[in-house]
Amino acid sequence: MIGSEYAPDYFDLDELEDLVVSNDNTSEDELETSVVEVEESIPITTSSKPSTSRNFQSKRIPLWRHISGDGTARPMPEWLGQIDSSGVIKRPVEYFRHFFSKDIITHIVDQSNLYAIQQNPNKPLALSRQELEQFLGTLLAMSMVKLSNSRLYWKSKLNCPIVSEVISRDRWEEIKSKIHFNDNSQIPLPNEKTDKLFKIRPLIDHLQKKFREIPMPQMLCVDEQIVPFKGRSSMKQYIPSKPHKWGYKLFVLCDDKGIMYDFFIYSEKIEPVLGEPDLGASSNVVLKLAQSIPVGLNHLLYFDNWFTSLPLMTTLAK
Repeated sequence: MIGSEYAPDYFDLDELEDLVVSNDNTSEDELETSVVEVEESIPITTSSKPSTSRNFQSKRIPLWRHISGDGTARPMPEWLGQIDSSGVIKRPVEYFRHFFSKDIITHIVDQSNLYAIQQNPNKPLALSRQELEQFLGTLLAMSMVKLSNSRLYWKSKLNCPIVSEVISRDRWEEIKSKIHFNDNSQIPLPNEKTDKLFKIRPLIDHLQKKFREIPMPQMLCVDEQIVPFKGRSSMKQYIPSKPHKWGYKLFVLCDDKGIMYDFFIYSEKIEPVLGEPDLGASSNVVLKLAQSIPVGLNHLLYFDNWFTSLPLMTTLAK
């Protein structure tokens, strides 16, 4: 443990008592407490026959001893960045338009209209920017008011005006069936290297750019997140330790408040960062997300043991 003043050592049980007694600096009370603590940690069996289990074959137990000298922990660096603390709170639609700006809305409209013509030139979609924003608004409303079927939002008995009064059911279903983010005619051939996220790649690139524009605080964290999904997909992951066990796996850079500043979707092998050594999949994730952190502001980056390795620590220190 870096910076600790204590280090573990291992002793045989037969030698432990002699070791404690030989310590002149230990009082009788401290000696008795130490021996009791060690004895309580020894496994006990009620069987009259000697056990052959591996747990009882080894007599080596850890004992912490004090090491004099200065610690090796580095002092907390002073953060040189700044965060706007004016306290101005924007309207929800203004936060939405930060991520779904005019350029990405126009791109989705153009690609959706193009896809409709590619499917049937006699039935154009004629989607407008206003209609697309209404469609996205109804999707957000449906995520808060959840019903088992999308058509139920237009039932008069259920009375969901936040959806039914904005757009008709048939038009909503038509937009849903035609909405697109990339040109299907540009899909790589089977013998070429394919991108599993090709159809939504423009949207992902746009959102990554917008998330990176948010000012970052000093303390940041790298972790994984599951987007729940149980349908058919080659990118679907199963992680039993997560609240949602099935879904798409994202690696995210966020802070202690849950705000995300960068992300990427796990779709295939995680390649090493350009100009950096290949440290393995988990460590490559940290290096990839750390690229979006401003240099020279003394940010603190946290991650758990799944990402941690000694080569990663050495690379980050450089």
